[in-house]
Amino acid sequence: MKRSIRFFMGLSGLLMMSGLLYGQGGVPRYCRTDAGVLGPYPNDGRVKVGDSCYGTKNGKRYEGVAVMSKSGGSGDEDSGDDSAGSTRKGDVPRYCKTDAGVLGPYPNDGRVKVGDSCYGTKNGNRYEGVAVMSKGDN
Repeated sequence: MKRSIRFFMGLSGLLMMSGLLYGQGGVPRYCRTDAGVLGPYPNDGRVKVGDSCYGTKNGKRYEGVAVMSKSGGSGDEDSGDDSAGSTRKGDVPRYCKTDAGVLGPYPNDGRVKVGDSCYGTKNGNRYEGVAVMSKGDN
């Protein structure tokens, strides 16, 4: 009987912890990538909407931007698909042209202008570059 109670208590604790990890309200648990919106992933709160993230699909890693839902909503005014490299009137650069290629999309609150210094990450490495409007800016 004591063993059953210990097992139940352990299982309850595990379920509570998984609820804390996977049931975080108010933090993004998905990653919008060129392969689509991937996730959900655990988030302890350090990753915010629009931060760089990565997800895996069919064993391949994809870089992207953290979003709140599977529909790809990031909680801000930009709900368009930046991965296609489209630009809209009044848009700001969300890509960074580096030696490793054009990386992104990345969040931009408007402070970074086309041609400003930026950096991107690819395969865990940081690359310095200049801000550009789309993936097609080679």
